[in-house]
Amino acid sequence: MFFILFVPNSQTNNDASVLDAAIRATAKHRDTEAQIPDAAAITKNIAQSKELRAMLEKYRKQFAYAKGIDFDAIVDVIAKLSHTTLAE
Repeated sequence: MFFILFVPNSQTNNDASVLDAAIRATAKHRDTEAQIPDAAAITKNIAQSKELRAMLEKYRKQFAYAKGIDFDAIVDVIAKLSHTTLAE
């Protein structure tokens, strides 16, 4: 599993093709390209993970800036990004 932070800037202009290329390059570098077609199932596993929820909750308690981060919102963004960028 991997997470990518995509920060909008003037060079990318939120172009989904740039994010798609970044994800694919990272997957190639990590030798995980075969997992790309399983993005929906991986996202579902993330959504159902009690461990990841607990990790985020612990993180939220440790760092004030993370207080408002919602696990389900993160999963929604992952699902939308993978649908938008990794559609073949």
